[in-house]
Amino acid sequence: MLATVLIPAHSNGPTLRVAAESALAQTHSDLELLIVGDGIAPGGREAARELTRLDERVSFEDNPKGERHGEEHRHRALEQARGDVVFYLSDDDLWLPWHIEELLPVLDHADFAGGTVVRVRPGGVLDPLAHDLSLPRARQLFLDGRNRLPLSGAAHTLDAYRRRTRGWHPAPTNTPTDLYFFNGFLSDPAMTAASSERPSALSFPAGKERREMTAKERVAELESWLTRTRDQSDLAQLEAEIEAAWRRVAMEAGMRAQRLKTRLERVGGSGG
Repeated sequence: MLATVLIPAHSNGPTLRVAAESALAQTHSDLELLIVGDGIAPGGREAARELTRLDERVSFEDNPKGERHGEEHRHRALEQARGDVVFYLSDDDLWLPWHIEELLPVLDHADFAGGTVVRVRPGGVLDPLAHDLSLPRARQLFLDGRNRLPLSGAAHTLDAYRRRTRGWHPAPTNTPTDLYFFNGFLSDPAMTAASSERPSALSFPAGKERREMTAKERVAELESWLTRTRDQSDLAQLEAEIEAAWRRVAMEAGMRAQRLKTRLERVGGSGG
């Protein structure tokens, strides 16, 4: 099955090369990689052109800066896409080698799929993001504006995209672009959605600390994590660290729930 991988590219520059390498190294190699520029930074343009020279699966659209986050550029790219399924990867994130392979079975029975993404905090702290889009209450959380899915974990069938009344287009002011796009699927009762359980992507949020890093430092950080995915023993260790992070997150959630339960009991007791 041919997979279309779309990487939107604007200002992150040379991190694009590292992100794309994680896509081209997937265990499912039958893919086309579309780099969709949106007023792309010079370092990113250079990386994109080099990638097209090195791998025939890669194509690059050097578009001028579009409205908002260049959503219309993404739509035009998907009009020409050849894949049966569409995956997204931010140009400063990474996929683990099995990302596409993990989500393909989900897309066999769902129009829209969410992979489990692990946020990597500065300093290496891991923060897995849990969701189960097959549950109505989980879909409602997204519709209420609580996004648990970075772009790098999203996928859908191309057929479902073309069934939508409207695909990628600029989101309303102050509305997150990716969540707005996701909710175009999740708000439609005719669209099915599901999640995969095995963590398969790493997200590197561009908070204050990373915004203060140089481009060279950002690339070095991504390369250090990409290197871990290329060695089986390092990869096994990374999965073990993610599993430990899951346990920590579950424990913290349980403690928060217990504290809330205690506060509610105290309020109830004082009112009696």
